[in-house]
Amino acid sequence: MGQEQKVKIFTEVVKERRSGRNFDPVREVPPQILNQILEATRWAPSCYGDEPWRFILCEKGAPPLQNKSQTAYEAVLGALVPFNHKWAQKAPLLIVAVGSRFYSHNGQLNNWFAYDTGAASQTMALAAHAHGLMIHQMGGFDPAPLVRFFDIGEKYQILAVMALGYENTDAADAQGPRSRQPQESRFFLNTWNE
Repeated sequence: MGQEQKVKIFTEVVKERRSGRNFDPVREVPPQILNQILEATRWAPSCYGDEPWRFILCEKGAPPLQNKSQTAYEAVLGALVPFNHKWAQKAPLLIVAVGSRFYSHNGQLNNWFAYDTGAASQTMALAAHAHGLMIHQMGGFDPAPLVRFFDIGEKYQILAVMALGYENTDAADAQGPRSRQPQESRFFLNTWNE
């Protein structure tokens, strides 16, 4: 495959990626496909190659953790704001994106951990789309109960929750085409233009 073909395919993957809310409630993500998505995510860029991201994958229907009254999936679902809870409960996987606030090589504060974890999350979303799946990233959640449930230490910060699964294309409220602002309103060559 030539370079031009690779660019065309990548551009199409980026353009076609969606953050829909209509997940197929019965179609599970095959383990081999999930593994390929995670492998692609592993190769996201990060400052010093530190890979500050951690992702907690919570499968719908998995048994509760030892000494827990609910499953990881239920804990994450319960932390979502009501609007997100309503649609996210159909996704077979909920993923908690966590970033390490400190570099692993020297213990110093990493000012770029959120940026890098966002890059890994976007890589995951693109890889999921390339496999015919959909990820919806959410900021509408309360991190406190998740910190308690998973016993996440202070050196880490929960940055987002993501729903992963196949889109239910038969849904009555399926999303239409996406749109974006024109390039000139967001990209400035050699200058700043508010």
